[in-house]
Amino acid sequence: MPTATFDNLSEEKKQRIIDACFREFALHDYKQASVSRIVKELGIAKGSIFQYFGSKKELYRFLVNYAGQKKLEVSKEMLETPIDDFFVWYRKVYAYGIQFDIKYPLYSGFLYNVVRERNYEAVESFYIDEKSQVYQYVESLIEEQQKRGKIRTDISLSALSFIFYQVHTGVFDYLAYVHKVDFRENIKNGKPLFSISEEQINHLLDEFISILKSGMQKQ
Repeated sequence: MPTATFDNLSEEKKQRIIDACFREFALHDYKQASVSRIVKELGIAKGSIFQYFGSKKELYRFLVNYAGQKKLEVSKEMLETPIDDFFVWYRKVYAYGIQFDIKYPLYSGFLYNVVRERNYEAVESFYIDEKSQVYQYVESLIEEQQKRGKIRTDISLSALSFIFYQVHTGVFDYLAYVHKVDFRENIKNGKPLFSISEEQINHLLDEFISILKSGMQKQ
């Protein structure tokens, strides 16, 4: 969490610092991200960042929580809506994800990087905890749908949840592959991560959801 020193800064200055940090961690993975580059952009002493956040790890944790909170604000209505059709609901998850990406491209780019962080020891335990929470949430949703007879029960809950999660995160990689999307270049230029038409995104999502339905839905 940020220190009282950071909290006492003006809102404008806090936002400048936050955005500079997001830019750095969106363009680089945790290990390569540089506090020196952040302070150079801001024109402040290197020690200031550690005064504000304590350590690089705590800064990273703050950014994850901050971006996650912003995403929750965008998708709050969808998350509070009871789920009738799981796959219709899942389609809406992406619709809200696109809204978040358009509204907060920098935070969206950062979260894209977070999901792909590769077991660097400084953030490994934190990353595992975050991933476990997502798995538990997905498992609870799928289990509820199984009880309602909507999703097959002949495959273990853990396997279904794992496959669902991998497909969910893999959609972004597939978008980049098929449409030659350069996420980091978009971040540098202040563009949304998905700099392709909504029609193209929707077509791809329909294909992925169709695959999930054929494998998960109870016949």
